[in-house]
Amino acid sequence: MGFSLAASYTIIGISLLITLEIFSINVLPIITDVHESYQNMMQRSYQYIQTDIDIQNVTTIDNGSNYDLTIALENTGETTITLKYCQLLINGSPIDFSYTTEYLFSDELMMLYVDNVSYTGSVRMKFISENRVSDMYTFEI
Repeated sequence: MGFSLAASYTIIGISLLITLEIFSINVLPIITDVHESYQNMMQRSYQYIQTDIDIQNVTTIDNGSNYDLTIALENTGETTITLKYCQLLINGSPIDFSYTTEYLFSDELMMLYVDNVSYTGSVRMKFISENRVSDMYTFEI
């Protein structure tokens, strides 16, 4: 009887060790990844709240066959926007634009320049940054 009791305790102990090893190898990294994902989500939410972009004005210049646009863009949020990671959409299509400085700081106004736009009539525009999308801006050409 003593041997069978010792053998059963040994089998239970080894089973517990195997279970703990499986738990530490498979489950703990998943819990860590979930925690890191929540931290990243909170950081993105904070940056989203702190970023606000407004298209103030669009000036069109007739260049003969198409139009050149000058866009006044204002950062009314608290986050600095890096323009090389931004995109400008005109009527839903991405458009290349140029700028004078790479960063748009908080409460600062900047001019963006777009050459050879062929749209006419009512034009819809959105500016997309790393953290936020501006409201739709509509103007006539």
